[in-house]
Amino acid sequence: MLKHNIKRAIMNKNMLISLLATFLCLLIGGYEPVFLYGKNVDFTYTFYYALSCGTISILPLAFPIISSLPYASSYSTEYNTGFFKYYLLKTQKKYYIISKIISCGISGGFAVAFPTLLFLLLCIALKGPEITGEFQDYIAHGLDFYLNAPFYYCLASVLNLFICGALFALIGLAVSVIIKNTYLVNILPFCFYIFMAMFFANININLNPVILFDINSYAESKFIYVIVYKLILLLSSIAVFTIGVYKNEE
Repeated sequence: MLKHNIKRAIMNKNMLISLLATFLCLLIGGYEPVFLYGKNVDFTYTFYYALSCGTISILPLAFPIISSLPYASSYSTEYNTGFFKYYLLKTQKKYYIISKIISCGISGGFAVAFPTLLFLLLCIALKGPEITGEFQDYIAHGLDFYLNAPFYYCLASVLNLFICGALFALIGLAVSVIIKNTYLVNILPFCFYIFMAMFFANININLNPVILFDINSYAESKFIYVIVYKLILLLSSIAVFTIGVYKNEE
């Protein structure tokens, strides 16, 4: 069941759309350093300019939709078509839930992280592997790590993006047990993201979901709070989906 779900989550047309959309967002965000600045800037400047800190960086805004698109609506589709009951004839409900959570998380993470990894390698190919140090003023967390191992620092950001993509895909999956409309399932994680950024960020900067995407967005953010934030979103999404699946079957 798990292998079947992962295959469905990765090999579908929505995944292709998400992969292309992510890479396009990075190309748009990094247009200036990639195409205009030549080798006057290093690969880390180019990478982060495209990823989050550039004037036209759009991936921080778009990634909740991009990560939800490939597989977050799979449960609502299966429920509406009746395939949900068919799957339960072949496996136990708990294994169905575990399989769906893992495959959805992988799809959401892969949709945004894989193109970002390719873009990072493109940045290195265009700018070279050395850093000039001019970008270090942006690095609010882990400066020593950045200076000593810039590639691995960027790679850590790719891993973090995988986690963020997985989280928002799972938020969409949790929504799907409540709202069976596939379009809303893909849109509502984005709406949640915007709502949190508009209202909760004013209460405490560590509640701003932007720091989940890039902790360097705010120097006053705390790494431990980011971890707790992610764990709360993860466990809440899993709990809502699990309870919803059992309730819908009653």
